[in-house]
Amino acid sequence: MHPLIEISNDLVPPNNLLFDGSGSKEEFVTLGNGFLWNMLVARARLMPSHSVLDIGSGNGQKARPLTTYLNGSGRYVGFDIVLEGVEWCKANYKPFPNFHFDHADLISDWYNKSAGMSGVNYQFPYEADQFHVAFMASVVTHLLPAELENYLAQTFRVLKKGGCLLATCYLVNDINCGNHSALVQGRTFSPYKLDSCWVLDINSPSCGVAYDEFYLRRICKRNGFVVSEITFGTWSNGVDRLSALQDSVLLVKG
Repeated sequence: MHPLIEISNDLVPPNNLLFDGSGSKEEFVTLGNGFLWNMLVARARLMPSHSVLDIGSGNGQKARPLTTYLNGSGRYVGFDIVLEGVEWCKANYKPFPNFHFDHADLISDWYNKSAGMSGVNYQFPYEADQFHVAFMASVVTHLLPAELENYLAQTFRVLKKGGCLLATCYLVNDINCGNHSALVQGRTFSPYKLDSCWVLDINSPSCGVAYDEFYLRRICKRNGFVVSEITFGTWSNGVDRLSALQDSVLLVKG
């Protein structure tokens, strides 16, 4: 499958639903295609026949290219806390019976202030050992430690043995501490540290979260994962291998 394959424009949301870091429909398509080929295929080894879980499916940016990559045996499931994005995807992905979207009504001081349930105790609505690959694209960047620990535990539960979790995030370590650029919403994390993470806005912590790399390694191990690979993005002014803003972590369920 060629990465430049055309997909129907019906799967590109209107401008008012471009809340995923893309500023235009063209960027929406480019980011989705790049994530599929550079991350899911090249790194997580996603195959066309696999089942994949999109944790934070948003408006379908990552789902769109998967409609032509997954075959009849493949399956996509995504969930998100932003109802408008979930409803748009449910309506527009009806021609794809192997694609399913769920709404998780979880509270977030950045995305969903009116909800009542916390992500700390949320149980993913899927049976154990269901998915070959799971991914969290710019989701860890909005989760506080207790929420992140639960998401890791839930992901481990629903992955098949040997399955992968690919997560993008902001990582701080002894080498790059203090060297981060102001590329994250035009701000830096340094003034605001909470426990093992830093936040962009002390009044809205889930607006943007960066984690101590060694803390992240510990909680991944504690929840059963093997850290297979960490790749750093452009935000830390370090060596960039993937032309990505965020760092990425590849975890394997042993």
